[in-house]
Amino acid sequence: MGKNQSLEDLLDQLKIHSKSEDHERVLECAGNILKQSPNDKNALHSKLVTLIKLDKFSQALKLVKDSQQLETSFPVEYAYVLYKTENFEELHEKFDSFKGDGQSGLATRAILHILAQARYRQEDLAKAEEIYKKIIKPSSVDASIGNEKSDLLVNQSAVSALQAVLGTGSSNSSVPSNKRDLSYDHLFNIATEQIGLGNFSTSLELLREAQLACKDAPYLQTPQEIAEEVAPILIQAAYVNSILGNKTEAKSILEESVNLQGLSPGLVKLIGTNNLLALRDVDEDVTIENDIDKTVTSAEALSQSVNAVKTALKSLIELEKSSTNDADINVRINSLQKSLLSHNKLILQLRSGRDITTPANHLVSKDPTKVGVKSLSLFAKLSDSEQDNTGVVSNEKSTVKKLRQLLAQSSAPLTLPISLTLAQVYINSNKLDSAAEVLESTFNNNVKPDNVHYKSPYLPGLIGSLVSIYTLQNRPKAAVDLIAESFKSWSSSSSSIETDLTLPASILAESDVHEYRSLAFDYFKNEYSLHPESASISAGLLSTGNETAVENYESILGKSSLIAIQQLTESIDVNSLNESGVAPLLKRGASSTFTEASTKRRKVTKTKRRSKLPKDYDAAKQPDPERWLPKRDRSTWKPKRKDKRNAKQSTQGGAVDNTTELGIQTPTTSVVQSKSSSAASKNKKKKKAKR
Repeated sequence: MGKNQSLEDLLDQLKIHSKSEDHERVLECAGNILKQSPNDKNALHSKLVTLIKLDKFSQALKLVKDSQQLETSFPVEYAYVLYKTENFEELHEKFDSFKGDGQSGLATRAILHILAQARYRQEDLAKAEEIYKKIIKPSSVDASIGNEKSDLLVNQSAVSALQAVLGTGSSNSSVPSNKRDLSYDHLFNIATEQIGLGNFSTSLELLREAQLACKDAPYLQTPQEIAEEVAPILIQAAYVNSILGNKTEAKSILEESVNLQGLSPGLVKLIGTNNLLALRDVDEDVTIENDIDKTVTSAEALSQSVNAVKTALKSLIELEKSSTNDADINVRINSLQKSLLSHNKLILQLRSGRDITTPANHLVSKDPTKVGVKSLSLFAKLSDSEQDNTGVVSNEKSTVKKLRQLLAQSSAPLTLPISLTLAQVYINSNKLDSAAEVLESTFNNNVKPDNVHYKSPYLPGLIGSLVSIYTLQNRPKAAVDLIAESFKSWSSSSSSIETDLTLPASILAESDVHEYRSLAFDYFKNEYSLHPESASISAGLLSTGNETAVENYESILGKSSLIAIQQLTESIDVNSLNESGVAPLLKRGASSTFTEASTKRRKVTKTKRRSKLPKDYDAAKQPDPERWLPKRDRSTWKPKRKDKRNAKQSTQGGAVDNTTELGIQTPTTSVVQSKSSSAASKNKKKKKAKR
């Protein structure tokens, strides 16, 4: 390029390089133009667009700040640079009230789209949904724009999916009937929304449709491109299978169907690897059965387990580091994913023998729901000195004593993880009363007005733990009373706890206390006015037994997807049920499948013994007709003479032996002879008996 080129020649070259997308030459040419004309609009715009295409957003923002005319002349590029550099406050300040004066409809929609994406990144999902509804109107989308409406619908479905996963969206959502007309990413978002709503079977069907649509997508040319796009769908399908309990199927998908090693480093590979590590039990091949009730790990097996955990942790950390280089990972990951990945990494670090106190405190400060990690860290630290070579805590009393001392010396918010840890130790020893006492004390301390560490004393995790202990203690009244007290706090307008109250309201609806049923009715009535199509809300409203709800029974059924009891039972023949009777009950703890299997097993393994004939058996000889009688009752039986040996020593019928009288004077000799002869006789009898 010549040194003394005219401005017109440089502008012509800039147009040529811009059309050919030769970014380096565009930057060089634009730089030369700006040296001669610092405010040249075309050169500034070309340089700005090229920097954006090269993902050099910081340089692009500096260029906009240095030139005031870029802010006013090119608002779309300016808004996009602010979005990519995460300057969300400035973005909303500049463009939330954007009217689009002097701009085309396309530019206005583009800025609204950027604002919606920014709200999505900030997880301000209600405003993001509002913006998308504003954009997607029949009058606002020109037919000549092509696939813009399709792309906007995909983004809107992503907002709805994240709302469902985080629990901030509608509790009921219908699946479009035209599934085959939707793109694979649109189907994927709808499937994710169904996961958040708990409709796992529907989600699996949608994921299968998305997988087929992805393989048939015309714009995916190479097998590598298809594999990269199919991977998130398969990973999500594995996740759903794991929730449904099909862990073998989930592991098979991640190990065989998804080539995790072949994926480029990024969020998809990170989540897939994390899920596979969560499914794999690193101790499954190194445990030995010690007795019927418990499994104890030997010292050698424990060493193998720790090595396996360290290997898994190393691979996860390396993948996390490489994934941070992905320019798009921070855009795609949400707060829930960040929290879960951090939680799982801390669990692996803990199992590998590391001290996770500091990172656990950092995680809990950002996400108080992960206080369990802090409890695990505390328990591991306290019980480390109390473990034997098998890794089992051998001195429970010492651990409890240390926890009690820590609890007495600590102040909130550290008391909560210590209390949960101590309660778990008591529960492991079946000391439910002690566990309840610890958590009740913590709860009562949180209720105090001077407690500034917790915005609300009714922490869902603490309340749930207490309710579980009350249930184990068979104290239903105490559990319901605590739920009612917590429900009042959670449902108040000043409550800072964001949680779904459908479950506690359902429990209160079944209570015998009229006040509690009224609380449940008020909640379900309010929710029904917002979501009359929700089956769970309608069922909860009817379960309260309120007169108003019962009177409007038909109306409630008509608006929701609930099926009337008459329709559910119309196919059942009551008379045939009465005639068939009641099936016999099985033994406690035995299932029909197990009983049938054991019966079949006994029938198969039982063999009949063949009857054996005597050695001297003669078929021609008539058997003894008295063979069935006892020997004493047979006519041929003759009793044996027991005094035959003594008869030889008597004088009856024989000559007198004078030595018999000498025996009186020599008792020792006669006794010895008698014993020896008696012993010999006994031995003969024993030998004879053995034959």
